[in-house]
Amino acid sequence: MPRQKLLELLQSLQEKVRKAGEYAVKTKESANEVAKSAAGSWSAAGDREHSRAQAVIVEENLNKLKRASKEIETFIGKPVPEKIEPVCFMTLIYDNGEEKEFYLVQHPIHLQRFNLISLKSPLGQSLMGKRVNEKFEYELEGQKTSGRVAKIA
Repeated sequence: MPRQKLLELLQSLQEKVRKAGEYAVKTKESANEVAKSAAGSWSAAGDREHSRAQAVIVEENLNKLKRASKEIETFIGKPVPEKIEPVCFMTLIYDNGEEKEFYLVQHPIHLQRFNLISLKSPLGQSLMGKRVNEKFEYELEGQKTSGRVAKIA
């Protein structure tokens, strides 16, 4: 059975990679045009540097998206683990009754609609190796939070 939640995440990442790739090309082209037009002007040096820096930032974002996509692709065909490990989807129920869904990954990025957490985060560390119905607890900024694992997918 395919890991549907990971597949949804992968599809979203692939779309983000496509769009980021297009934007990276446009940003590089723009930076090159600014560099050409400002080549002999000291007053345009700031514009040239800003354009170059923007192109670097966009390229770094594209590389992060590609790395995250590749990480998910690696795990998409593997069976659902019995205990939490990277990369997996999970549903948690906190002691206050709140239910949240997360993806545990090695290289988290910000992605709308998806809660990616790192192995290095307090939550990620408290979840590693937990099975369905096992309790977890972590502390963040002096506040303890606990709950149980409801689902692993």
